[in-house]
Amino acid sequence: SYSQPGSYDVTLSVTNALGSDMVIMEDLISVTSLDYGNLALEYDGTDDYVEVSNESAFDFTSAMTLEAWIKPDALSGTQGIISKKFGNNAHPYLIRLTNDEIIFGFYSNSIGWQPVQTSNDNLVAGQWTHIACTYNQVQAKIYVNGEQKASVSKNFEIPQNDQALEIGRTKDVAYEYFKGVIDEVRVWDIALDAGQIAENMCTNYLGAADPNLVA
Repeated sequence: SYSQPGSYDVTLSVTNALGSDMVIMEDLISVTSLDYGNLALEYDGTDDYVEVSNESAFDFTSAMTLEAWIKPDALSGTQGIISKKFGNNAHPYLIRLTNDEIIFGFYSNSIGWQPVQTSNDNLVAGQWTHIACTYNQVQAKIYVNGEQKASVSKNFEIPQNDQALEIGRTKDVAYEYFKGVIDEVRVWDIALDAGQIAENMCTNYLGAADPNLVA
């Protein structure tokens, strides 16, 4: 057991009735810090993204929440944040920026394009912002730093496909990559309410068990 990070020697001693012997193995054990705080992924805006393999847990039908902390380097053009990749005639759900506004949308051949968009976000480049997008087959909503910024009545069933979940890009005609830092991405199979979002957005869920937090 080691209380501090570093490299440690190991000493092996063998003893019997005839005597003893010892060997020292230098720097055999390397201990790194288990403090995962203050870490995030930085995206270059050109080709960086994270792909999470398709799982049935990402195939929602009636309710969901996507949330993340983002720090965009700039607020111009379109930048993808979270997306279920397009395929099987569906782009099930996505969050992206268009300049300093947030778009939360759903697409399939059967329901068409179903978005909700903010109009007064006033996001600031280089500044951390928490965003959360929810849907419950009644309303699609967008929250910024715990405050509801947009809401549209919707009642469709969420599309599904067999594609990966992606962080850092979405696709319209071409891929739209995020430039900046993304942290604390969470995917829920329920629509969190305003109180839950405001209470939990600064909570570290690393290692925490919650039956509705699917990723």
